[in-house]
Amino acid sequence: YTWSSKYPVGSVFSKLRGRQRIVVVGTGENGLGKWQTVERNILEDYKNIFGKTPPRTPIAMLILSDADETLSHTKADYDNFELHPER
Repeated sequence: YTWSSKYPVGSVFSKLRGRQRIVVVGTGENGLGKWQTVERNILEDYKNIFGKTPPRTPIAMLILSDADETLSHTKADYDNFELHPER
């Protein structure tokens, strides 16, 4: 999941090797420099992106910040990740 100054919310694209996908969950400068709360149903996201149920034992969840695409700088702070079972 990423915040993008280039791509619209909802965009899904490959950036890394293998099956990794990046989903844009925010865009623009509104709220920059402030804490953002993002909630996602990662099970549904996986099904929509790959067209199937995810493996029972995921390999990884990647947390990245970079500015390669915009040739600029980035600064990010992550905190309080919570994973909840389906309700």
